[in-house]
Amino acid sequence: MGRNPSITLPSILLFLIGLLGAADIVLFHTRAQRLHAHRPARAELFTHFLRGPTYAALFLGVPNLSFGGNWFYGLCGLLAFDLAISIADFWLEPESRSQGH
Repeated sequence: MGRNPSITLPSILLFLIGLLGAADIVLFHTRAQRLHAHRPARAELFTHFLRGPTYAALFLGVPNLSFGGNWFYGLCGLLAFDLAISIADFWLEPESRSQGH
């Protein structure tokens, strides 16, 4: 099975987004803000926890699978879930950072 050149750039971009997200969690959320030690930040950390398997599914599925038929709606649902996680994260972030941080 040969490589599909039309999917190479999206695969690289997804990989870079994953690296950026991992660096954000390790450097900013864990080391700089120490959110894991801050009780009011638990809801925000839960959004980060949900993002892991969501991104894994996207990173594995998008470059390797064809989302035709009803699978397309599954992909749309996964992207909508990711959007909901991001909105919840942005909504929770100011409150979790303002209490003692």
